[in-house]
Amino acid sequence: MKIIFDNQTICKFLKNQRSYFFKFNTVWHIALVITLGLTKIPFALGVECAGPVRADINVIYLHGLDTHPSSKEYEATNRKLLTELAQKSKDPKFRIAFPRAQMSCPNDRSLRCWPLGDMATIKLEHDRLIDETRVCWPNSTAPKMFVGFSRGGMFVSALSESCVADADSRLVIVGAGAQDYPHAPSKACNPVEVYYGTFDTWGSVRARSLYKTLQNKVPGSTITSYEGGHIFTEDLIRKLSTWPNPRSQATDNARGATSKIR
Repeated sequence: MKIIFDNQTICKFLKNQRSYFFKFNTVWHIALVITLGLTKIPFALGVECAGPVRADINVIYLHGLDTHPSSKEYEATNRKLLTELAQKSKDPKFRIAFPRAQMSCPNDRSLRCWPLGDMATIKLEHDRLIDETRVCWPNSTAPKMFVGFSRGGMFVSALSESCVADADSRLVIVGAGAQDYPHAPSKACNPVEVYYGTFDTWGSVRARSLYKTLQNKVPGSTITSYEGGHIFTEDLIRKLSTWPNPRSQATDNARGATSKIR
């Protein structure tokens, strides 16, 4: 028996297939929202993750000036080195999220930028990042580490200034300065770790200037140089990976408290 499909039959079949796919996709999205508590699914689904799910430190990487999708060579290098760090890390174990800036840069609409400005704006962006990156570490209670490169580093400095990050969050700036802290915090917020490449003329000047400001306003901040230019290098990755395992520290503190009680 010969079966002939006319155009109307084919169109009806394809329409049904699209309908089934849409229903499945919708149900899947709803399940993800319920499971992870996400509220901005379109963005959250675009966040890439690297490293073990059960990590000791959850890292949020904030890129520098970049296109969308990413096309800058230095960003490809940064992501590659951070991904390798996450995959090879043992103690502590790193899980890294790679969210994307949503705002077009003021001076070049083809590029994406992290916002700078008043504290309300910084808090909104911080909350968005926490919300979106949750897809990388559902139900995890591990402390967070914000690593900002170049323009992303300027945003990290604003996080310290606005005091919106959790008290145990580690703030890291690579190859960048910051705003001039127009609203000096009334209390000591998160200390900032500033890193700059020895061959990074632009970043090193701004990094040192930022650290000079941080010394007076955010106690505990540090500055460290690494071999390289305005880009991530293996030397920088080695230095970033030496942060003590917070889980081990918590265990040691608990043991110390128990021994004192006894």
